[in-house]
Amino acid sequence: MDIKWDGAKQNGIDVTIRLQQTYPRIKIIFLTGYIEYAVDIFMTKPSYFLVKPIQVEKLKFALEKTMQEIDAEKDKRIVLHISGEVVNLIPSDIIYVESNKHELLIYCIDGQKRVWMKMDDFLEQTDDIFIRVHQSFAINPCYVRRFSMKDVLMADGTKVAVSRKRFKDAKEQFLDYLERRE
Repeated sequence: MDIKWDGAKQNGIDVTIRLQQTYPRIKIIFLTGYIEYAVDIFMTKPSYFLVKPIQVEKLKFALEKTMQEIDAEKDKRIVLHISGEVVNLIPSDIIYVESNKHELLIYCIDGQKRVWMKMDDFLEQTDDIFIRVHQSFAINPCYVRRFSMKDVLMADGTKVAVSRKRFKDAKEQFLDYLERRE
């Protein structure tokens, strides 16, 4: 994605922000001849950043790194039994999970799923992808837009409650996630 578009009212960063709100798993490699925009790309989740003129070796590396990210997401799956069916979910498609006793509501980018199981059993299958922010809620950090003591604003606009008891650990896990992304 080129950052500066001649004659356009918006730029590649603005478009990427909107794309990632709608398609959080989309991978973006930024290119620009204007290094001063480098700081602004971190309002998004870039896979890579290249400066023009593009060097072939660096482009190949950026593409390989991005393909590795895509492959890593494909490898992780959660198998759930929902209404007599076996459903294969990609954890990165899950925005957050809500628990009500032994019933889980799983909010995905393509809709909501309902399954009878404990939150702890669900989280065991997910290899620490999700952050437990409340007794009744676990979030996928890649969909977080804002994290506060009171709640977490998710990419779909939902506010998920954060309990005082879990805030410190949840915040630490979220900050660790952000560090790993860089």
